[in-house]
Amino acid sequence: MANPEEVTLPSGFASNYRQANYSPGREEPLFSDHVITIAGRSITITSHDAFMAGVSIVIGLLFWAAVFFSRKRTVVLKRSSGIEQIAFELSRIAVALERIANRPADRAIAAATRRQLQMNRPHSESRKI
Repeated sequence: MANPEEVTLPSGFASNYRQANYSPGREEPLFSDHVITIAGRSITITSHDAFMAGVSIVIGLLFWAAVFFSRKRTVVLKRSSGIEQIAFELSRIAVALERIANRPADRAIAAATRRQLQMNRPHSESRKI
């Protein structure tokens, strides 16, 4: 019987034998992967990665469109004495909260000033003598 690699068939006929050509390298190239090299680093993008990126972009666009084209509901309040009073009270509360928040800093500054004054007093009194 003839070696399957040596079988010659007339054109149009298929053979049941397949010849496998393997390269001696470590890995065979995968044609579905794309390799990008930036600054000496290689990044491999597989078809699954590309698919997931596409799905993410489509979902992001759908979300953006839903937000952009949704009805915008806004509440407009007319100026009234009640609203003015609320704004005034809220500003007073904000000022009081700022004062409370700055108390530790004020205490630290006052303590540093007292220490500075105490250090300068003996020095100035010795000059008078």
